[in-house]
Amino acid sequence: MTARVVLGATCYAEAHAALAVAVRVATRLGGEVQGLFVEEEAALAVAARPGARIVTPGGRLLTGVGAERMARAFLSDARRFERELGAAAGALSWSFARRAGQRAAVLAAALAAGDVLVLGGEAPRAPAGSVVYLAAPRPDPELEEVAADLAEALGLPLRVLMPPEPEAGLARLAGRPVERAASAEALSAALRMLRAGSILVGSIGDAPFGLDEPPGVLGLTRVLRASGGRD
Repeated sequence: MTARVVLGATCYAEAHAALAVAVRVATRLGGEVQGLFVEEEAALAVAARPGARIVTPGGRLLTGVGAERMARAFLSDARRFERELGAAAGALSWSFARRAGQRAAVLAAALAAGDVLVLGGEAPRAPAGSVVYLAAPRPDPELEEVAADLAEALGLPLRVLMPPEPEAGLARLAGRPVERAASAEALSAALRMLRAGSILVGSIGDAPFGLDEPPGVLGLTRVLRASGGRD
């Protein structure tokens, strides 16, 4: 089966920040990349309220938003996302889709076993963060190679986090220094304190987060997250 890399975003800034990572991973896996733009229903609901104010990713305060203006903004961002994806994909197979709803539900419905999900955030840049590989109870050699490749390409350090399960191991990254969490709670705390610009790579089913709880996702197959903020 051809690997599918899904780049999920709720605004153009998120998509732009993670696009290069998504394309590199799709190239590395010999797969295709799909852009998935989610028109977040919560944002539409807030915009419809009288006197709504919204702060843009750039920190600009917008007033007099309104549901129609928000809908137009979503459409504009989606079109920019699609154009940039088409230009960046090059020879890769690619597709694009728009969906309205709650981000977690939309992503959960769109993903299938074996997909790699990329969630946008702040653009990774050295020396702001690192590539963090979250090891699973069973090794995933392909995803381990993705983590090592991204670290080398971006000039970021590679950090390996191990879950508390004693049987968890590594395949491609065996022999590297690792940080084994003492408990699930300690692992969750370590992931939430990752520096801005970090990229989290791991199995979705082993990340102690939900799809609607940054910085991770839970209950699917695999995840690659280009993160921002204190993730």
